[in-house]
This record gives sequence, structure tokens and C-alpha cells, in this order.
Amino acid sequence: MLTQRGWWLLLVLGAMLFFGIRVSFPLISLIAFVSLTWLCQEWLRFVIASRAVVSGLKLDREVRDSRGGVSTLWVGRTFDVSITLISTSRLKLDHVLVEDAVPFSVERFDGSPFAQGPLQLERPIDISYRVRCNTAGCARFEGVLVRMADLQGLFYHRAFVRSPVLYRILPVLTHRRAAMALTKRANELPPPGVHRHRRPGSGSELLDLRDYLPGDPPKTIAWKISARRDRLITKEFESEVPIRCTLFVDASASVRVAALAPPALNGNENWRPMRAIDRLVEIAAGVAQANAATRDLTVLCLFDENKSEVVKPDRTGPHLTQMLNRLADAAGLEPATTPVVPDDLVPLAYAFADRVYPDLLSAEVNGMSWWATYFGNFPAYRQRRGTFWQRLYRSRLLICLVGGLGLPLLFILIYAAAVAGVIFAHKPQDLIAKTIGRGLVISTFFSAVSLAATLFFFVAFSLFGEGARRERIWRKRLAALLVHQYGPAAGGVSALLEDEMLLSLRLQRFLADHRVPYSLPLYDEAGKYLFGAPGKISVLATAIVQAVSRGRDNELFVILADVLELDQDIAPLMRAVKVALGRHHQVLFICPWPPALPLPDTEGTEDSATWVIPSDPNSAPLPPGLGSLTTERLQAAYARIRHSFGSLGVQVVCAASEHPIALILDRIDRLRRVRRVH
Repeated sequence: MLTQRGWWLLLVLGAMLFFGIRVSFPLISLIAFVSLTWLCQEWLRFVIASRAVVSGLKLDREVRDSRGGVSTLWVGRTFDVSITLISTSRLKLDHVLVEDAVPFSVERFDGSPFAQGPLQLERPIDISYRVRCNTAGCARFEGVLVRMADLQGLFYHRAFVRSPVLYRILPVLTHRRAAMALTKRANELPPPGVHRHRRPGSGSELLDLRDYLPGDPPKTIAWKISARRDRLITKEFESEVPIRCTLFVDASASVRVAALAPPALNGNENWRPMRAIDRLVEIAAGVAQANAATRDLTVLCLFDENKSEVVKPDRTGPHLTQMLNRLADAAGLEPATTPVVPDDLVPLAYAFADRVYPDLLSAEVNGMSWWATYFGNFPAYRQRRGTFWQRLYRSRLLICLVGGLGLPLLFILIYAAAVAGVIFAHKPQDLIAKTIGRGLVISTFFSAVSLAATLFFFVAFSLFGEGARRERIWRKRLAALLVHQYGPAAGGVSALLEDEMLLSLRLQRFLADHRVPYSLPLYDEAGKYLFGAPGKISVLATAIVQAVSRGRDNELFVILADVLELDQDIAPLMRAVKVALGRHHQVLFICPWPPALPLPDTEGTEDSATWVIPSDPNSAPLPPGLGSLTTERLQAAYARIRHSFGSLGVQVVCAASEHPIALILDRIDRLRRVRRVH
């Protein structure tokens, strides 16, 4: 395609050629003709070279750390990304600008994802930069964007070399075992459930030495060491059966919805989206790693509003890796809901698709007729009512038909009826002639006014409706792209153009598959929370009962679930917790908390009014009144949940606090001590 400089040059040369031929100036005509011939030759050479080079491009990507190439990323660590763009064509491009599409889930902090220079055979282009992972999930590298131009800047072509690669971002490696009262070293233990002695109690493996405490059995006193240290020292032995901890992690859409945390929480001056599942994954990963270091068993149960998945307990390294992978996959999912109007998703989806799929959005393969862009209205029925001017614009075709044809025809009929009435009334000839003349003038005048008004409205609609026209083009091209990506729906492209719910679900799936963050409303027009998912309560209750049926020894059940919006529907969960407590298991409930709200155990401050609900960085904070009401409502819901579980003896902890991992490990240690004294 021609650049702006190329269009100006073409216009000037065309004017010179026309002027030289018009005034019979051979020199100007010759210069213009030769320049136009050169321009056409350069255009043809550029088109052939760009098409040939793009079809033969190959991309090599490597992500590595200090030890070499990696296939998995970790939170809190930095990685080097190296890209090599190789051309297999013998043709040469004079100037190429290559840009790597950095994933949204990582942060680039060193190096540049850009590189430029000539591209030819045996001269690849290299890109190198560093990224940092902030949250667990998935990082998707789409490929590189290639911008090609000639040295004169007259021609330009853009292409995207797609080479999608998906990397898991595992939770951060934690070392929190020091927070426990007991430090346990690795030693050989029997398989889970196998006792060395029939009678449960102290094992035969010496664990540690500590000072004597009142109530310790006298047989555990190390007399020789006590005599040497001049104080009583107690021997601690390993338990025969490892402690098993079951983590129930909420992976529903309610914990995957992002809210904006203020700069004070991020440690920088920018706002970035934070999700409740990031904290839940961090807690679960920390407990799993600490248990693996002490050879305790960990069971992971991921549940949402539809199903639950269980990772069976084990103490091996691959089992820990499997749990971390499951947590990363859960954190990498994006929320989806049906009542979302696609008007809010179309601009974001088209901007991303225009960058990654420029060949599928080009007018040559995904065009739209001109009359449909000006007169087409799709969908015929919208979920969003729109303003008066938007409804008037959608009725432009009817207005043009009425103003351009209906009103002139009506005036002609009125004129004909008046003339016929005068004629049939047997009026004098001079009166008939006068009536015909006046009626012709009046009907012609009103018809001209109607046609002029119709033309004015058409021009106004064309000028001021450019945004709506552009949106229709975007919708049509995105509908064709979605059909190409996910298969045809019933009705093909027309179904996506007319069914807003279907288009919304396809757009959400497209953005989620490419790991593009997008904003979703949390509440509908009636004030109902869209991501409450009451079905997850029954799924969680069933998972707890099944875990109780599989358990043999006393275990610790840790529930990490968001029920702030469902505090009135937790009766099935309460019954399942009672079943677990009846089997002498311990239960701990950890509730997620919005990142920008003050903790429920503390009194609210003025900062609570600046909580931002949506995940769009351009969204304004809530009004002071609405922010305080939201804070009070969520804190009241947390108080009710804490009271309900507290009546059963279950401790409720806020996930936003600093001590959930240490509290869980302390509970495991207390459970181990209870086993020793029996």
C-alpha cells in the first residue's frame, strides 16, 4: 500500500503529466511519465518482494534463565526472551521493523522488543529483552509484527508472523516453614497409612530435641543430654502417619474478576488489576511447598460452579509440580458471563485482532459492501436501548424513505385530490386554472423542501455517524474471524451479527484464549451480582463430603472460597462442614477480600471510598457514598460468615492478611502434636 508520501508523489506526478499534455510541454510530460514508470516499477518490486518474504519467514523463540532454556515461568523471577526472525526467500527487503507481541501477563523491564534493518537470506533479525512475572497464570507469546517499507518511504506493508507459544507461570517459591514452632527434617517414613506399631503414638524416628515442658512423658526425656546440659531435655519422635491437608481452592468466575488496586498496594504509581484468585493461589502454593518439604501429604481440590477436580495426595516432586501446574491453569482462566453487551468488547477485540490477524481482517478477504456500511442496521434488536440520537440514527433509512419518497408522493396526492375536487365541483374555468397553478407551486415547493431535508439528514448521518459505520465494519469482520477460528454457528456470520449474546460469548472466548485482559460489569441493571455462582456452594459441599469419606486419620480441611455475595446460601456448606467436624477433622475457612478495601478486622478509613470495581484502568473510582456502602455491605457479609462458621468452632481468616500460610502450617503442627499425645 502507498504511504501518505507516496500518495502525494502520485498526485503531483499525475498533475504534472496532465499539465504537460494540456499545454504541450514535452519536458514536463517526459519527466512525469518517467517518474510514474519508476514509481510503478518500485511498487511492483516491493509487492513481489514483500509477498515472497512474508510467506517464507520463520520464527525461533527461546525463553531462558541463568541456567538455560525453560518451559515454565515462575512468579517473582526474571527471564530472557530471545527471538530470531529468519527469511528463507532469496529476495531482499530494504527496511523491516520487527516488534514482538509481549504477553499481557508479564512485565517487560529491560531490553526492547523492537528491531529493525534489512531482511534477506542468511541475515536474520534478532530481538532480546527481559520480562518479569508478577502473578500466576499463563503467558501466551503470539508472534512478531513485521512492518516493511522501502528506503524512500513510499510503500508500506504489514504482516504478522504467528507462532503462538503458551508458558505456565507457576506460583512463587515460598520459604515459610520458619514460621512454625517445629522444624522438621526429611527422613525415611513408611508409606501413608502404614503404622510401625499397632498402637498409635510416638514413632521410632528421632525428630528433634527440645526443653522439657510440664506434661511430657518421662520416657521421652534424654537423660544423658539432660545431665550434660544440666536441664531436662525431651526427645521428639516422628509420627507414624504423615499429616494430610486438603485444600479446597475456589476457581469460579467470582475470584477471577479483576479489581483495580491503588498505587499504595502495588508499590508503584500505576494502577494494575488484581484478582482474588492470585492470593488464593499464593496461599495454596505456599502450603503445598511447605508440606512437600516436610513430607506431609497435600490434596488439592479445585472447584467452580460446575464441577470439582481433585489431585490425589503424594509426597513426590512430580506431585508438587502437578499441583502448581493446576493452580497456574486455574489462575490463567478468564471470567465469562452472558449478559455482557458486545459493544464494550468489540473495540478491544478488533484492536487485538487487527494486530495479530491482519491478513484475516483485510478488505480483500473480509470486506463489506458500501451500501451495507451506510444503510445496514445489525443487530435488528439490541440489548442496550441507546440514546435518542442513536435510535434516530438507526431509523435513518426509514427517515430517508419517508422524506425522499413518502412526503413528495403525499403532496402530489393532495394536489391531485384538490384539482379533482375543483373539477368535479363544476367550478369556473378561471378558478380551476388558478387552483391548478397554486397547487402545483405549493406541492412542488413542499416536495423540494422534503427532498432537501432528506438530503441534509443523509449527509448529516454520513458525517456524524462515522463511528457507528466503523463499528458495523468491525462487527462484520470480527464475526467472520470468529467463524473462521471456532467453526460456523447456525446461520454463520449472520447469526453472530444478529445474536448479541452469541457474539458476546464468542468475543469473550477469543480474548480469553489469547490471554487478553478485558473488563466485565459486576452487576446487572437490577443490581444483581453476575458472578455469584450459587451452584459452587453445592459443588464444594459435595467435594467436602467425598473427602471425608476417603479420609482415614484426622485431617485438616482448608476452604479457600469466595462466599461474600452468597452469605445467605451457605446452608449446604454448613452441613458439609458439620459432617467433617463430626469425623474429628479440623476445618479452616479462608475468605478472599477485595484488594483496595480495608481489612474487615479494622475500621474503615477514607480510602475505602476510592475502591474501583471494574477492571478497566480508565474507569473512575466509585462515588464516596457508593464506595462506603459497598465497604459496609461486604464487611457485614464477612461478619455474618464469621459468626456462622464460628458457631461451629471453625476459624474464618481474611485472605488479604499476612498470616494465612503460617496459620495453616501451625494448625498442621497442632494436629501432629495431638496425634502424639494419644
